[in-house]
Amino acid sequence: MIIVYRPDLDNPPMDKDSSLGFSFMPSAGNRKVEHVSLSAGVHRDFDSAVWDKIKDKDVIKRLLSLGAIRIEEEKPTAHFGAPSAAEVPTPKNDSISDLSLTDALRLIEDSFDLDQLKKWDAKDKRIRVKNAVSKRVTAITTGNG
Repeated sequence: MIIVYRPDLDNPPMDKDSSLGFSFMPSAGNRKVEHVSLSAGVHRDFDSAVWDKIKDKDVIKRLLSLGAIRIEEEKPTAHFGAPSAAEVPTPKNDSISDLSLTDALRLIEDSFDLDQLKKWDAKDKRIRVKNAVSKRVTAITTGNG
């Protein structure tokens, strides 16, 4: 599951470095308090068990309705002659080359993490993806992102 958090779409807009945090009380027989943090940007391979714990929170519902949080399922693209979905390896966290062009461009636009963008750029060979990464990096570094 992919979670995209865009604090700039909140009402009122939050800083691009904002994050959400949740703490869960320990269960019986356990003394450890669980903490969950959701920082701005794209979160690949987000744990669905954690999502189940926070999805009913009022703040999450509000952010979903505003579009400040978006959920996307990771699904490999199938091509003629490509292996079946069961044979396709799980996508790596540092590559978006397995995503469709539309999904990849959307994730690039939503990302605030320069290191992640550079990893995506290095791993993907599509010209439109490389151009989108370059444009996004420029927007972030000049303060327009």
